Amino acid sequence: MNCDLTLTLILSGIVIATAVCGVMLYSIARFRATHVTTPANFMRHSATEVLWASIPILILAGAAAPTVTKVLVAASAACLAAPQGM
Repeated sequence: MNCDLTLTLILSGIVIATAVCGVMLYSIARFRATHVTTPANFMRHSATEVLWASIPILILAGAAAPTVTKVLVAASAACLAAPQGM
């Protein structure tokens, strides 16, 4: 079970890193010699800022939930296996 969680997190990281690098390389190639004279204004655009902040939070929460569950199960199993007289 522990290997399943590790493998899932590693594969998720690889997928995310590949997607980020792909978007970055596309942006570099597509907009390297742009004809746009004024950049887009994303400041004070609440929806974009909330989305930009919530995605990493959701990724961390998604990784933390199974980890915490497994740690609590392992800790309760260790407490049940410990001698009661000590």
